Amino acid sequence: MDKQEAEYIAGKVLDKHVLEYHKTSKKRFKPPTLEEVELYLKENPELKGVTARDFWKGYDDGGWVDTQGNPVRNWRLKLRTRCNYGHTSEVSVADHKCSRSFCTEDAVHSGVDDTNQKYYLCETHKPKGKL
Repeated sequence: MDKQEAEYIAGKVLDKHVLEYHKTSKKRFKPPTLEEVELYLKENPELKGVTARDFWKGYDDGGWVDTQGNPVRNWRLKLRTRCNYGHTSEVSVADHKCSRSFCTEDAVHSGVDDTNQKYYLCETHKPKGKL
């Protein structure tokens, strides 16, 4: 066997090992069932703001592709991200106090002023005739 044949055989063996490694080390994504998503939400009660059906249906209808067009690799992470995003972005009026100076009452009304600043008003200070 000459040097070229040895290099050729070594290259083939190396290619075979590389292919085997990649076949075994990379898991192929398997979309969850609706029941798996429901179970995961039950096991993690801190995840709020989305229902299992809405999450599953949204990704299932879209072919398990995210908003950037990339295939979903970890549906649990996507679910956590959606729940955390929904939970932090939905702040209720009741979580705030009145924006008026020296008023400490709970807010019942919110709005945006002329400078696009959000404000919160209590029952006493809210505009009359509006909710």
